[in-house]
Amino acid sequence: MIYWLIGILLVISGISKSVKDTVRDHYYGSIFSKLNQKYWNGTNSWLNKYDQTKFPDLKPKFWGSTTFLAWTTDAWHLFDTIQSTCLQLAISIPISILLGNLWLVLPVIALTKILVGVPFEITYSKLFVKKK
Repeated sequence: MIYWLIGILLVISGISKSVKDTVRDHYYGSIFSKLNQKYWNGTNSWLNKYDQTKFPDLKPKFWGSTTFLAWTTDAWHLFDTIQSTCLQLAISIPISILLGNLWLVLPVIALTKILVGVPFEITYSKLFVKKK
């Protein structure tokens, strides 16, 4: 039973990656081009994270819109979150079972989100940015 769940999570993760890459790289040739371009066109939908009334100063649209709530702003970030969460669950569930308590999946997945998210945020927004 648990192997089926892990398999399903991995399949959903793969489909989510496909959606991400399609809306970013092939939006106009995809089934998504019939949907709201502002949300689905990955080439520019990332701007939804920012208050565009202050353009070109990219200030967050709302608290968390550029970090942990970015998944609420456009399709690419939503499917990125689905992809990573499925992978993290596929790791967290067996670890929780090995530790003898399935309820540990909640703190284990929280820990995996922190262990992935914090280094990402530090490197993406601080270390990999050219100094002005």
